[in-house]
Amino acid sequence: MVIADVAPLIAGPTVVASPAGDYPRVFRRYLLRTLQLTLDQVRSSGDIVTETVQNQVLHILDFALRFDDAWPLLRELLFLLLPLIERLGEQRRWLPCFAQALPLCRRAHDREAEARFTWTLGVLSRRLGDLPAAERYLTQSQTVATALADQHLRASALTELAYLLQMQHRLAEATALIQQAHTLLPPDDPLRAPGYSVLGDVLFEEQQWGAAAAMTEQAIALWTTHGQTLFTASGWRGLARIRWRQGDVAAAVACYERAIACYEERQERVQQAITCIGLGGLYAGLADGAQALGWLAQAEQILLPLGDTYHLAMLYTNYGIAYRLLRQWQPAVDALQKSLAHSGELNDFARQINSLTELATVYHEWGKPTLAQQPLTQAQNALNHLPDWPDAMHYQTVIAQMMPALLEQ
Repeated sequence: MVIADVAPLIAGPTVVASPAGDYPRVFRRYLLRTLQLTLDQVRSSGDIVTETVQNQVLHILDFALRFDDAWPLLRELLFLLLPLIERLGEQRRWLPCFAQALPLCRRAHDREAEARFTWTLGVLSRRLGDLPAAERYLTQSQTVATALADQHLRASALTELAYLLQMQHRLAEATALIQQAHTLLPPDDPLRAPGYSVLGDVLFEEQQWGAAAAMTEQAIALWTTHGQTLFTASGWRGLARIRWRQGDVAAAVACYERAIACYEERQERVQQAITCIGLGGLYAGLADGAQALGWLAQAEQILLPLGDTYHLAMLYTNYGIAYRLLRQWQPAVDALQKSLAHSGELNDFARQINSLTELATVYHEWGKPTLAQQPLTQAQNALNHLPDWPDAMHYQTVIAQMMPALLEQ
């Protein structure tokens, strides 16, 4: 029997001369056998799990998650999937699998699995734009890890929570959680590196470019020491936008290209796409709309099927800027409306303000001042939700300068 036999087998195994009462027992035996074959198939796939194998895994999980006696094999399969989850295509398909596994964890009194699966659910929820669910799952993971006295897992949950809070511009809370996580880790632990990266993001938002660069370089150095190439690439991506803000365009482009080359070599398509958004945004900032569109199109092809709300909002903002530079007004409006829809799902007021002021700029340059007034008013209202946002003063100035100009048109 091979893995391709999973679907027909589960759909209805052929059993000869078995009494009717034996069918549940026979079905479970076949289920466990198929689950073992699926586990072997995933294990032999290495870092790359094909779409065909992914569909087979989802199919067997749909049945196996209904049976407590499948737990040992289920646990092993789900743990095997954990480090691969970002490469497993449509993230929305995998979230229910880990959610349905939680009751099995609890009935089996498997607190370690519960802690790790709730951590995974938190990360998946964040990527899918459900930030309240992400915070709830990560908090639960941190609580269970604390009960287990698993300091490393607890620090990992705290670091992910900090990243989630930084995404929501809750900078002081994010910083406090990283400080708490680092008290649980030795000085050379590689898990400190994502904490340094989050702190770099916080300092970036606070427009402390030098300090942000130093913190990000600290993360890169630690990842490099531990041979964590893909994480190092994420550090280069973070450093790229800092160099751009510092005015070093050549260094910024080099950092982005270095990260993209690494992701491409390792077939990390999602991270490659996120990096393409950044490079596309850089070229948009340089008023090179055509170059920007090329990088953004690469990102869209990968991210759109995944439903990554957070990065799609970023992508379409950059698309709007690029189309405006090319004086393609309607595509610019359409892209910015998509960005606003995605950022609205996240309650990401900072992204909304960015997109709204850009939308007003598009209408203004298009010669439609009346249409430009509404997004400016909406941006002003959104600013009320971010009183401590470091960029608030910049956008207040933009709005104050644009509104009189629109009224005069």
